[in-house]
Amino acid sequence: MRRMLLLALIICAVSVAHAKDKYPPGPPYRSCPDTLTIFDVQQTDTLLAPCHPRNFSPASGDTVLGVQGIIVGFDTKPSAYGFYIQRNGGGAYNGVQAFTGAFNWNAFPYNLVLGDLVAVYGTTQESPTINGTTEIEGPDVNQATNDIIVRKISSGNPLTYNVVNTHKLNWDPSTVGGEGERWEGSLVRLRGPLRVARSSTTGGLPLNSFLAAQVASPSDSVLIDGNTLTTLALPPAGTALDSIQGIVNQGTSNSFNSYRVQLRNEDDLFGSFPTSLTDAYPIADSFSGPHQGPRAFGASNTTVRLVFARRVDVTTAQNEGNYSLGSGLNGSTIDLATVEGGGGRAVLLDITSVRTDGEIETVTASGIGSESCPACLTSSQSRTFINGVLDVKQAQAPDGDSLAAPTCSDRSRFAGVGSNPGLRLTVRGIGVGQFGLLHYIEDANGAQRSGISIFGPSSPISVGEQYLIAGQIQEFGGETEIVNNVYLQSQGVVGPPSPALFTYKQVPTVTNSTCDASQNLVNGEDFEGMLFASRD
Repeated sequence: MRRMLLLALIICAVSVAHAKDKYPPGPPYRSCPDTLTIFDVQQTDTLLAPCHPRNFSPASGDTVLGVQGIIVGFDTKPSAYGFYIQRNGGGAYNGVQAFTGAFNWNAFPYNLVLGDLVAVYGTTQESPTINGTTEIEGPDVNQATNDIIVRKISSGNPLTYNVVNTHKLNWDPSTVGGEGERWEGSLVRLRGPLRVARSSTTGGLPLNSFLAAQVASPSDSVLIDGNTLTTLALPPAGTALDSIQGIVNQGTSNSFNSYRVQLRNEDDLFGSFPTSLTDAYPIADSFSGPHQGPRAFGASNTTVRLVFARRVDVTTAQNEGNYSLGSGLNGSTIDLATVEGGGGRAVLLDITSVRTDGEIETVTASGIGSESCPACLTSSQSRTFINGVLDVKQAQAPDGDSLAAPTCSDRSRFAGVGSNPGLRLTVRGIGVGQFGLLHYIEDANGAQRSGISIFGPSSPISVGEQYLIAGQIQEFGGETEIVNNVYLQSQGVVGPPSPALFTYKQVPTVTNSTCDASQNLVNGEDFEGMLFASRD
């Protein structure tokens, strides 16, 4: 379950109460041991599993020490992370989510992967408390602290799929015979033939989701969630599917509570249908390739990373004629297309754009086949992004229109309206520190406006290390932040920039939050996100 994260101080130590001191109504012998199985956590029957959080009031807070399971899926979409574990061999009531808040355990330095057998230490809760999903979270139940303990036992364990049908997982939880709660947190597989009955584009369903029905039994439909764990371009209504697999959870959308199958990626859909373009962002300022010619005046040479939902067919994906730029009529060109790593979901486009760094550019892809169905070609699909790799100062530069507005507001020109994120963009900077959920990077020169925060990055930012970060800019509570981090690349240790030096007499300068409409004053906004030190 994805939720808004709250900023908090890092907590270095926690005090954990013993779960055996708590037990649900009934004889005292129904106590909860400190070490539970997934079945104990998920089964709601008081006699069979007295330690399910729903048997407490409030339905949370029971300590679990060492719940073991094999990792069958990850939630790596920023900025709230988690993973799912399941008992070897599967079965009912044998899957559960470990919610890790702002910390992605699928990335460095934790590096957990599918098939790892782990033991999780934390507390149980239902999120939300009514008609929600059972989770294991850190002992202090604060999503800003990384106090959950995960011990890896072994790797390379096989993933077990619980075979269910559309009747058992009917998206209407009131359906007689429905078994959604039995499979919550588990990896399941629906065998076909299936068809797409209705999608969120027709209304009434959660974002990027569709209903899948058994061809032989169309009265039962399962809600397929293509938004929580991945970003899915919806197959159109009527699309035939051989089978579907994913992880079950419970949630409420449009005031309707239901169980749904969360796709981990589009490879969890089996059938003959095309891939789709899901993202695009720059990852390099210049390139050197066989197609590169003389640089046009005012043009920028950029490598753009395109991300597709399914593994692409190399032949069609590496055909430069299948791509175009929004500024193509003005002279921009696609110079080279390369499938990243020789095969996969990403294509690297070397482009020469007449748009300079910081301007809006659009890339369009069409006629791209998927690895599993090379003849299934994509329709024309576009993604818009900010051209070039920016330094922090460019990202922090104020929007002149906002400064000139009746109510002066010093905000990045790349931020969206209000507190909404703006277009996808890429920033390069050096790590200078971390405070709770916020990590900070800065330009090497330490000039004014050269610092910015990153909210819940996909991997921790180390001090003195340079990074390339793709995400979006958001103004949150007056602070400029990089959010929705989809790409993070370390470019090596370069050393932290020198801190800005202040005397106590200059404290009013760095604490001054007055909007500088004319941009002729030095105030706190000029040092937002920067490293500074006292020289007294």
